[in-house]
Amino acid sequence: MGRLFFVLVLALAVVIGVGYWRGWFQVSTDQTSQKANISINVDKEKIQADADTAKAKVQDAGSKVKEQVKEGSSKPKEDNR
Repeated sequence: MGRLFFVLVLALAVVIGVGYWRGWFQVSTDQTSQKANISINVDKEKIQADADTAKAKVQDAGSKVKEQVKEGSSKPKEDNR
């Protein structure tokens, strides 16, 4: 149970770190004399654009693998005795 919790916290930290680095999240503060306001902005369009780019890259890689498998299966196999 403890390992699962650790893995979930670690995964959340990675997503937050990558998201901040990629510009998905922006944190800003505004401080007055008695109050401190923290704002977190989420750029949903940036997240969707990055997801679409990743999806296109995975599909491209998949089609390249399919082509390589097709080419490999069409070649006659050598008999190594």
